[in-house]
Amino acid sequence: MLLYDENLQQLSEAQIAALKQELLTGLDTIAVPEQQELESDLADYYVQADAQEKGLYQMESLAYKAANMGETIFERIRKFICGFLAADSTASDIIDKILEAIASIIPGGIIIKWIVKKLVKYILNIGYQALCPTGN
Repeated sequence: MLLYDENLQQLSEAQIAALKQELLTGLDTIAVPEQQELESDLADYYVQADAQEKGLYQMESLAYKAANMGETIFERIRKFICGFLAADSTASDIIDKILEAIASIIPGGIIIKWIVKKLVKYILNIGYQALCPTGN
């Protein structure tokens, strides 16, 4: 899995392992976000990652976010992780699958820690059955 930090530096396997540990800590201090908040954050995240990636290649980036962009991104992440998670999945399992989803969905596979933490918190709060009502 190819991931980059917010400074567009490629993460090594050791750095990804450290990132996963960092994402697990402090979850209890984060407020549970609403799905609409996550969708808005995901749209902003996508536009920011697109701009960063396009900046590397001196290309034009998205100048706006589409009305349902965040909802679409959230749904793609949800479908991806529901294909792998089970009712007994741990926070660590959830983080692994979120990072894999981001690597393929978000431009450049750029990881912004606070949004990943919010996603994990949201998923842990609503539970597997609500996230994946039909197992997908």
